[in-house]
Amino acid sequence: MGFGGATLRDCLRHYDLLVRPVVPSLLVVAAGANDIEKYDCGPEEILSLIVSLIGTARRTQPGLPVAVLTMKPAPFHGPRMATLRATNALLEKRLPAIADVRLVDIFAPFLDAAGNADPRFYAEDQRHLNDAGYAAWSAAIAAALPPAR
Repeated sequence: MGFGGATLRDCLRHYDLLVRPVVPSLLVVAAGANDIEKYDCGPEEILSLIVSLIGTARRTQPGLPVAVLTMKPAPFHGPRMATLRATNALLEKRLPAIADVRLVDIFAPFLDAAGNADPRFYAEDQRHLNDAGYAAWSAAIAAALPPAR
């Protein structure tokens, strides 16, 4: 389950209402780019919000496995690509220290040969995924997650 347009602040604010009652067997965090766009968050703040979300989840479900998706590049985010890259690098450096947290790379699969966001995966707005993008996104996530119980 998820909700579109979410920021990490939204995920924290609504966790007890939307996520906790479901008692998930895995928490997948696919947020952060909207925080960068809406609130001009930097890498350290994104990391802090993700760590807070993990803490919130584990207060009610100790040991809950977590998968954090890297920030996905989009042509729309061109001016913010440096922040996306820096955030992903920080997540890669710091998240392994947290037990049962897996970082899933969904950045690299969406780059073209020149290292830019590949527009083939995006709708006309160059922000949201198209069908090919959702197929690639789903495949990258599925390949990184443990099999369903």
